[in-house]
Order: sequence, then structure tokens, then C-alpha cells
Amino acid sequence: MVGCSKCGKVETLPFTCKFCGNEFCTKHRLPEDHDCVGLAMYKERAGRSMEYFYNADEGEITTTHGSGSRLRTILSDRVVIGSLLVIALFVVLFVVAMGV
Repeated sequence: MVGCSKCGKVETLPFTCKFCGNEFCTKHRLPEDHDCVGLAMYKERAGRSMEYFYNADEGEITTTHGSGSRLRTILSDRVVIGSLLVIALFVVLFVVAMGV
């Protein structure tokens, strides 16, 4: 049997918080009832997760809470693929025009 991380009450079936991972009694099972630090961090990350902006100086899309490197990588990959397709098209047109 495990004791509640907030009050120490021993519970047969404790509740495990999905935000902080600690175990709690029925009275403290909700994140708000045990002043969950994990919930605060989750809300902070979730509130900023979709805040993207275009940085004209650097010519890239970044996030307010990080480097945005994953998004930059996705956009860079698309640009590279698009450029390769354009080059391939020009090669095909050149070959057709030259009659080779």
C-alpha cells in the first residue's frame, strides 16, 4: 500500500497523477487539489506550443519558446525537394529541346 504524496494517508488503490506521476488519496487525486507542479509546467508548455512567427531577419519560422528547429527542418526539406524537382524539369526540357 502506498501513502498519499500530499497528506501521507495510506490508500489501497491510490490515484496516480498523469502530470507529475505521484500517487494520491481520493481527497488529493486532482492536480488542483495537490498543487501539481507537473500541471503548471504542462499548461505553460501547452500555452506556447502553437505560437509560431516568421522572423524576416533570419528568413525562417521560429517559436516563442524555442528554436523551432523541427519546423525549420520540415520547411527546409520541402524547399530542397521543390528545388530538385524544378532542376529535373529543366533537364528534361533541355533534353527534349536538344533532341537527344
